[in-house]
Amino acid sequence: MGYTTPVKSTIATATTVGVATSCRITGLAVFGGAGNGLIVLRDGGATGTVKDSYQVSAGNVFYVRFAGQAIKYASNVYVSIPSGSALTIHYDPAQG
Repeated sequence: MGYTTPVKSTIATATTVGVATSCRITGLAVFGGAGNGLIVLRDGGATGTVKDSYQVSAGNVFYVRFAGQAIKYASNVYVSIPSGSALTIHYDPAQG
């Protein structure tokens, strides 16, 4: 599957709505803060369905690429992020 529009990106550095619309996440860049913690991605807000999660260690940096259909979020992308960590979300809004 090709993407119908240019892939966009946004950066989240705190627990928040990372992408405010439906989309497909094509990749994530994860940056661990000063301590260890868990990054959680939900579809539909703070109490929405957990779609993915990643354990991060202090200072750890990694990239996750989702091939094929990517990961679909029907409502929005809500992210819970440990203090000091950051997450870059690469997404295709047209495929939501």
